[in-house]
Amino acid sequence: MVAEPEELHLYRYVFQYRLQHADGRYIHVHNEKEMLRLKNGLVLYYFLLRDISGETVFSGVKVTVYKDGMGEKKILEYNAASKLSRLTSHEAELIPLMRQGLSVKEIAWHLGISPIQ
Repeated sequence: MVAEPEELHLYRYVFQYRLQHADGRYIHVHNEKEMLRLKNGLVLYYFLLRDISGETVFSGVKVTVYKDGMGEKKILEYNAASKLSRLTSHEAELIPLMRQGLSVKEIAWHLGISPIQ
């Protein structure tokens, strides 16, 4: 989807993602970007950032695009989590070991392989 420059003011972009705070906790962010064409011909670009950690559970990066014509209409939605492929059996075997906080050498020992030096 490529918007023509004269139509950019009709689009609103909504992003949902998460950031890690300095204290280690994750923050679920709602970020909206839009452009307004003012009566004097000038253009105002603005964005809104909100912490929505307490409102909804993070389910992956998400981008939604709306177009305003005669009422706002969703024209594009991308959800990165829905695009994830299934893990291989080897990757699935690694996940529990990584969650335990094991080092590369310890994981290699559990799998019976030689760690990369």
